[in-house]
Amino acid sequence: MLSENDKLDILYKYQEMDELSKEQIKQAIRLTRDKSSLVRLEAAECLFQEYPTTARVLMWLAKDRNELVRVSAYETLGLYSSEAVEIFLKNAMNKERKALALSYCIGAWGDVAVVRNNNLREKLAYLKQFEKKRKVQKSDGCILECQTIKYLMGEKDALEKLLKYIYHPDFHLRICAIEDLEYICNADNKEKIILYLKKALNDPVRAVSLLAKKYIEKIQNN
Repeated sequence: MLSENDKLDILYKYQEMDELSKEQIKQAIRLTRDKSSLVRLEAAECLFQEYPTTARVLMWLAKDRNELVRVSAYETLGLYSSEAVEIFLKNAMNKERKALALSYCIGAWGDVAVVRNNNLREKLAYLKQFEKKRKVQKSDGCILECQTIKYLMGEKDALEKLLKYIYHPDFHLRICAIEDLEYICNADNKEKIILYLKKALNDPVRAVSLLAKKYIEKIQNN
């Protein structure tokens, strides 16, 4: 019988791979039912390939009692593109009560909605109403994700609000903002984003400044 460490070693190996075999996917699916929440979390991250049952398994994990398992499931579902996943995530946004998990759920729903690229005006209107909810307004992380998705859905004014997160007192959110800025970077906003990333080079938290440096180089080289 495999120990928890053995299972984690297998899953970490899978996460480094670009593509998994059917047997490896099945192994990851089996581990989503492990008693260890850490194993379930890492197993969710391995289901990045669409396979007949992976979406259903991830949607099941997105209802896990452990918030971090739900975070992992939401994040991985954001890589999918089916209508069923989009509807599931939209419903999950309304049901999720934990701020961290909700922020990931919002981001995942937005990613799927944008990739599907249909009725974006309606979806943007829905998101603008959704972000008024008290549970969203209480969480700067949720507001950040709403701004990012609104921008991707065509609301260009959202960029200004997103850029301000470079100065947020919570360095975790500064990191999230830098990641989101790199994600939404395009020919139209490239120079402005680089300008703000350069401001982050002087961040007192080394992880923030190093990430800003990494993404400046990546953007400039593309």
